[in-house]
Amino acid sequence: MTTEIKDKFSMTELGNPILKESFIKMVSDAPKGGIIHVKAYESKGGHGEVADYFYLKGVSYAKMKERSLIKLEEIEQNENFSIKVTRGVWTDKNGVNHTREAKDRSFRTISETYRSGDEALTEAIASIRNSILNPRKSSVDYSKEGNGVYSMESGALFIRDCQLLHKVIKREGDYPIKATGAKVAIQNAIKKNLPIGKYRQVKLDGRFDYISVGGQILMQDEAGENVYVGFVEHKDLLEPRIMGLEESLPSVKVPIKTLVNEIEVDDEISISVEDIFGG
Repeated sequence: MTTEIKDKFSMTELGNPILKESFIKMVSDAPKGGIIHVKAYESKGGHGEVADYFYLKGVSYAKMKERSLIKLEEIEQNENFSIKVTRGVWTDKNGVNHTREAKDRSFRTISETYRSGDEALTEAIASIRNSILNPRKSSVDYSKEGNGVYSMESGALFIRDCQLLHKVIKREGDYPIKATGAKVAIQNAIKKNLPIGKYRQVKLDGRFDYISVGGQILMQDEAGENVYVGFVEHKDLLEPRIMGLEESLPSVKVPIKTLVNEIEVDDEISISVEDIFGG
């Protein structure tokens, strides 16, 4: 997966005040639905991981919260729902699992399945709902630089209201497995698959090759042919389109469900334009 670059700025260029202003203007002027591509990004807390990221710009956080609450309710009402989680634990000599290290405990990784009606699952869902309805307020002061663009006290920029579409890992990070309780592990597993779990604020506080806005996603159809997919404005609506192939659209087979309303990326995410974008 790659992008067709229209405009791009390297990490070094964003250190130039004039080019930084140009970048802010480019992001501010970009229509919602634009593709943001961050090439070879290594965050400060990424444990050495380097990856290419593809985001959708301008999603509605309120809509993502709304859809997440609906999905949580569906999970609660599904008597056949189950989820398998893997977590780290510290096990004592009596076989009891703990979340903290002690001299008589050994670390190990366990996998458990939780089903509808389990106390831990019920509590996890309640905690997720509460976190969505009553999110923590950030203690960091941000300055608005442009439409959707903010800066931190350090000078680093970040772009709000983005949805992660795709991530290509170039170098694996060394992420240590931590001991967690069952409730936290279930919360993390469920939230990861909620719409809100794909919401991102793209922080440019690490190393990267370049960032571009407005590019197109390059995908392969079932025959192995390359096709470009981009989001474009059409009659005041935002639509995913196969760029440059509109005339042959009906005969092109790509991983897209409904061309006007829905697009699937990497067989993991289904993006409903009408649902996630605000008016």
